[in-house]
Amino acid sequence: MKELDRSAIKKEARAFIGQDNRWWSMFVAYLPVWAIVVVFSFGFSAYEIFSDGRFSIQFSNAGSNVLSVLLIPMEIGLCGYYLNHLRGFSPDLKSLYKEGFDRYGEYLAVGFVTGFIIGVWTLLFIIPGIIAALTYSQVSYIVHDNPNVGCKRARQISSALTDACKWDLFVLELSFIGWWLLVGLTCGIAIIYVFPYYQTTKAMYYENLKQISLAAGTVQPEDFGLLPYNPYAQQNPYTQQNPYTQQNPYAQQNPYAQQNPYTQQTPYGQQNPYAQAPFTPPQPEDTFRPGTDSTPQSPNNDENTFNPEA
Repeated sequence: MKELDRSAIKKEARAFIGQDNRWWSMFVAYLPVWAIVVVFSFGFSAYEIFSDGRFSIQFSNAGSNVLSVLLIPMEIGLCGYYLNHLRGFSPDLKSLYKEGFDRYGEYLAVGFVTGFIIGVWTLLFIIPGIIAALTYSQVSYIVHDNPNVGCKRARQISSALTDACKWDLFVLELSFIGWWLLVGLTCGIAIIYVFPYYQTTKAMYYENLKQISLAAGTVQPEDFGLLPYNPYAQQNPYTQQNPYTQQNPYAQQNPYAQQNPYTQQTPYGQQNPYAQAPFTPPQPEDTFRPGTDSTPQSPNNDENTFNPEA
């Protein structure tokens, strides 16, 4: 698989979120989730401080873990929210939560099972856990594109997408260490910009991985809920202009949402011009008669007939 240009993708991500200060709205969308996390974390910490005994610490840790699991659908909805921005949908702030609640059960199952598998590999050793996390790093984006794909198939597709680029993904994560340090040095203020930048970069990376894998035939369009497509009938994607600077087909109106043409008035239901009365030519005028006035006369009147011998 062709190695992706991390620097170019990150530069494109910065340019994208910088348009009309889009990074602000992309940050604000996730604030309610952070507010829930902060409130509950404060409550668990207070319980741990003002309660005595080992049980309070265990309860606090268990509460934080349960909260993280319950918020999995919102995290997947967040991935879809950033993908929708890239695809030109301009989603509103509540769309993130609408998607998460509408598909809460499916997203919770996929996220929990995937996280559990990564956790098991992490228990073996830290390196297998990192590899598993990189292998299944695209699952959230896949289930957003195709909610009916199933948990097992989503992991298989993610594994196919990341098969030849795990190291590249790992380096991409390391490249943000400086940005996360900046967040710490600014007491969290820099997160307003860093979080949208990080999430947009990951979403762009997924879009590139998907297009390259489709062109290579390692995955199928049906895996993403797309119509079958022939990569040989299209122009080489590596020589095309960056898709994020072109008009995105996902931003167009859905043709199936328009009025059904079969319910409109059909032209055959209009009055047929050929069904009108047949054409009737006008009656010919009577011939002008010398020696008389020009008043038309009836051809059947014997008195008005011209007689040269009279």
